[in-house]
Amino acid sequence: MPKYSLIESKLRRYLYLGHEYCIYVPPSIRTSFWKENHHDDVTGVRIIGKIVKKNKTEEINSIVPIILKIKKEDKLLDDRLLIFALAVCARFNLEPCVKMVADAYAAVSTICTDGLKLLMFVKFIKIADNILFDQGFITIMSNGHGRGFAKSMTNWYLKRDPLLTTEHIVRNKCYDGWSHKDVMKLIHLHSTEPCRIMYIVYTLSGIEKVEKLFGSKMKDVCIEDIDETFENKQLKFIYNFLKQVENIKKMDEHALRYEIELNRWGKEPEVIPQKMLKSSTILTSLVMHLPLEKLLENTFFFAKNRLFNNSTPDVGLWEYILRFNNSILLKTSQIHPIEPFIQYAKYARTCMNILKLQNNIMKKEEEKSVIESIDNKLKVIVKLQKTPDKEEVNDVNQNQPSNFYMTKPVPKLVDQLMTFLSEDLVKKTCEVLDPLGLRIMITYDSRICMKASMCACSRLIKEPGCIGSDSVDSDKKDIPQVYPHMSFKWAKENNKEFDVFVFLGNNKMNLRLFKRSMKGYQTHFKNPVKIILLCLNGKHYDQINLGRRNTLFIIGFDKNVGKLINSFIKDDF
Repeated sequence: MPKYSLIESKLRRYLYLGHEYCIYVPPSIRTSFWKENHHDDVTGVRIIGKIVKKNKTEEINSIVPIILKIKKEDKLLDDRLLIFALAVCARFNLEPCVKMVADAYAAVSTICTDGLKLLMFVKFIKIADNILFDQGFITIMSNGHGRGFAKSMTNWYLKRDPLLTTEHIVRNKCYDGWSHKDVMKLIHLHSTEPCRIMYIVYTLSGIEKVEKLFGSKMKDVCIEDIDETFENKQLKFIYNFLKQVENIKKMDEHALRYEIELNRWGKEPEVIPQKMLKSSTILTSLVMHLPLEKLLENTFFFAKNRLFNNSTPDVGLWEYILRFNNSILLKTSQIHPIEPFIQYAKYARTCMNILKLQNNIMKKEEEKSVIESIDNKLKVIVKLQKTPDKEEVNDVNQNQPSNFYMTKPVPKLVDQLMTFLSEDLVKKTCEVLDPLGLRIMITYDSRICMKASMCACSRLIKEPGCIGSDSVDSDKKDIPQVYPHMSFKWAKENNKEFDVFVFLGNNKMNLRLFKRSMKGYQTHFKNPVKIILLCLNGKHYDQINLGRRNTLFIIGFDKNVGKLINSFIKDDF
C-alpha cells in the first residue's frame, strides 16, 4: 500500500474526486448537489490555501511536484481539476509562495498537453483569483496576468514543435469565452521563425493573410526534394495543413469522407463543420475512425442523428458494432463495463424523451411564438401551394401562412444495438479487465421500493410506459431502513474473508453500527478492508462522517464510478 504524505493524500482525493474527503458526486450534478462553499473549485482553493496558510516553505513548495507526479502517472479520468489546481498555485501573490508560483507557470507546458487544456488554464486563472480573494487567502487582487503568465504562454506557443502547435491551435480554438487569438493578443506574441509566424498570423488574421505572406513562396517548395531545407519543408507542412482545414468547409460529403480517412480527422474530428455531422455518410466514416472510448461516448449523438435508422441502417449499425471486435484495441481503450451500460440506458430512453418533448409542444396553445419554439430536430415544414381560383376569389385567405409544421415521428430503437450495448459489450469489456486479485463482497438493496429512489442514471433504464407501475411501497411515507453492517456480520459468522465490501443502497441506509462492525470484522480476520458505499438517490443524513480513512462514499451514479472504485482499491488516492 503506497504511503502518501497528508498533503499528497488531500491533493489526490481532490484531483480524483473533486472533494477533500473520499466522497464522489458526479460532475453533472455537483453544483446543484453541494452548497457553493463545497463546489469543487472552492474546495480546491481551500485545500491549497490551508497548506499555504501554515507558512511552511517545504510544504508549500511540495504542491506543484505532487501535481506533476500525478500527471505523470496518467490515471486521472480527466485533467480539469489538475489544471485548476495548477492555476490556483500560480495566483498566490505572497512572499512564501514565490517558488510555488514559478514552478506552477513552468509546469504549464507539461500539464497543458494540448490547446484546449491551455485555454482551460487561462480561464481558471481568473476563477482562482476571485475565489482566493473571496476566501481571504490573498488580500490584493492582481491587476493583470503578470510576467510569469506571459512567459509560460509564450513558452507554450514558441518552444514546442511548430506543426504540433499548429494542430493544437486549430483543433481546439476556444474554451468558455477564451480563444488562442485572445491569448496571443494578451501576451503580444511574436516570433522571427517563419514556421511560427505562419500559425500566429493564421490565428490572428486568418488564411487570407497567410496566403498573402507565404502563398507565392510555398509554390516553389518541394517536400520530396532532398536538397530542400528542413525549415522550408516544415513550413510547407504547416501551410498544407492550414489549407486542408480551410478546404474542409467547402467539401461535399464524399470528398470530406475521403479527407477524414486520409488525414486522421476521424480521430480528432473537432475541425469538421457542424452541418456535416448530420450526414449519415460522414457519421459512418467517423464511426469507422473514432477512438473506441470516444465512439462509445457519442452513441447517443449518433442515435439522435438517426445513423442506426438511415436508408441503409446496417451500414452505420454494423460498422459501429464491428469496431469493438478487436480485443487488443478494446483492452487498450480501458473501457469499463459500466460505460456501455450507461450508453444503453441513455439510448433506451431516446424514444420516450423525444415523445415527451413532442407532447409538451402539442399541449401548448397554437400561437406563432410556440411554433417558433419547436426544436428544429422535430420540425418538418410542409409548404402549401395556392390555387389560382383561391387567389382570385377568396381574398380573406390572402394573409394566411403558406406552410405549416408537423413533428417528426418518434425514432425507433434498434434491437441489435440494445442487445449489443446491454449484453455483448458489457461481456467483452468484462473479459479484458485486469483482475484485481482481491476478494470482493457486493451487497445491494433489492427491495421494490428502491425503484422509487434511484439516481438519474438508474431511472434511464425504466421501460417506456412502466414508470410508476412498480409502486408497491410508493404510498408508504417511511421506507424501512437497511443495515449495511449486516454484511460484516454474515461474513464473520460464515467465516468468509473479504478484502473489499461494496454496498448499494439509498439514503435510508442505517450506518450507526457500521464502523463498529467493520472494526470487529477486521480484528477477527486480522485483515484491513476497504469499504465502498453507494447512495444512489442523494444526500445521507450521516454524510459528515463518511468518506474517511478506508471508506469511499459515492452519491449517485455515472460512467466514472467503476474506474474510481478501481483507483480507490489500488490506493491511487
